[in-house]
Amino acid sequence: MNEALNSAFRLDCSPPRRVNAQAVILRKFAHDGSGKGDDEYIEVLLQLRSLRMAVMPGHLGAIGGCHSPCDSDSRATALREVQEESGLRGGIILPPAKFAQGEKCDWYVMQVHEPVFDEQASTQLECGDIRTVLPLLPASTTLAECFGHAWVPVDHLSGIAPTLQLMGGLNARVRGAVAHFQALEKEISCCSCGHYLLHSDILSLLAASEIQISPDGAVAACPTECLGRSAEASSRPVAGVGALRSQIEYYLSDENLRHDRFFHKQISADSEGWLEMQFIMACKRVIALQATPETVVEALQGSAVEVRADGLAVRRANNAALPVLAPVEPKGSSFNTGGRGKQSRGRGTSAKDRGNGNRDGGKAGDADSSARVISDPAAADAQQESLHAHAAVEPDASALPETRLAFMPKPA
Repeated sequence: MNEALNSAFRLDCSPPRRVNAQAVILRKFAHDGSGKGDDEYIEVLLQLRSLRMAVMPGHLGAIGGCHSPCDSDSRATALREVQEESGLRGGIILPPAKFAQGEKCDWYVMQVHEPVFDEQASTQLECGDIRTVLPLLPASTTLAECFGHAWVPVDHLSGIAPTLQLMGGLNARVRGAVAHFQALEKEISCCSCGHYLLHSDILSLLAASEIQISPDGAVAACPTECLGRSAEASSRPVAGVGALRSQIEYYLSDENLRHDRFFHKQISADSEGWLEMQFIMACKRVIALQATPETVVEALQGSAVEVRADGLAVRRANNAALPVLAPVEPKGSSFNTGGRGKQSRGRGTSAKDRGNGNRDGGKAGDADSSARVISDPAAADAQQESLHAHAAVEPDASALPETRLAFMPKPA
C-alpha cells in the first residue's frame, strides 16, 4: 500500500471558494457499449440552454450556475446545479473535483457510469430541447436520459457546427477537465482503497462542503436552492397576490409588448394567443415573489388576464391583438428596451444581441461574428465578469405608477 498517496489525495487543484460553479461531467465509454475495456473513449455531458434565459440563451455548454447562500462552497454549488438542471441522482464515480478557476467561478470535473437521472430536472426551464440542434452536433452524439442534454465524444467536439453557439472557452475547459480526471485516475490507482468514494481524504472534503455521496454513487446529501432569494430577502415576508397580479398584467400590457420581443414572438406563434406558464415562471420578478403556477392562477382571479383551463398558459383578455413592435434602437442608444433597464441585454434586444449578451458562471461568449468562442478560458472569465453587471433587469410593476393593461377598461 502506498501510504503517502493514500494519506494525501490531491482531489482539487486549489481549495473551493464561495463563488459560482460549473461542472464538466464525463463518462468513459467502450465501442461495444459496456463502458469498460481497452477500446474506451470519453464523452462529455453538454447542455443546451433555453432561449428564455437572459444569460447565454440557446448556447451549448457545461452545467452550472450561481452560488446560493445555501451552498457552503462552490463544490456544493456545482453538485446542486447538476442535480437541479440534469436531475442526476446516482451513478457518480468521481465526485466534484476542482480543476480550474476564474475570477468568480470554480470549475469542477465529475465522472459517472450508468448515471441515474430523475424523469426530468426540477429546473427544466433552464434547458432547451437539444433534439432541435442534433443536426448541428457530431453524428456520434447520443441523447442523454435527462431533458436538454446530450453526450458528445470529447475527441469530436471540433465537429460541432459553427452555427451553434458555444459557451466561451468550452473546448479548453473540457480539455482541462479531462487532463485533471486522467491524473486523478492514476493517483487513485495507487491507493489501497482504489475508489474515490471510499478514500477518507475525499470523504472529508465532501463533508467540509456539506455534501455526501454514498459508495454506490448515489447523492445522499446536497443543499437545496433557497428559492432564488438572498439571505436578506429570505427574512422578509413574501409579497401578496396583488403584486404578482400587477407584475403579470404588466408583462402582457401594450406598454411592455411593444418592446418585449421574446414574449411578443411566443404569443404570436400561438394561434390562440396563449403564453406558456413556463415563460412566466422564469421571469426574475416572479421568482423573487416566490410564485408557483398555482399562486399565479390564484393571483389572476378577477384579472382581465385569462388563464387557460389547464392552468399552464395565460393570455390577454379576449386574445387582444398585439401592439406593433417598436423599432430596435441602434447600439449606443440610451433607449430603455422594454422597460428592462438601460444597457439591457435580455428579452428586449434583438436575437443577435441576446446570443452575444451576458455570460454567467465564469464564461463568456462570442467576441465577434467571425469568432464563435473565446479560446482562452482566462479571457472568457474576464469578459464574463465585465458583462455580468449588465444582466437584464425586469421592471417592478408595483413601482410603475398607473401601470395598467392597455386593453383593460379604466374604472369610472
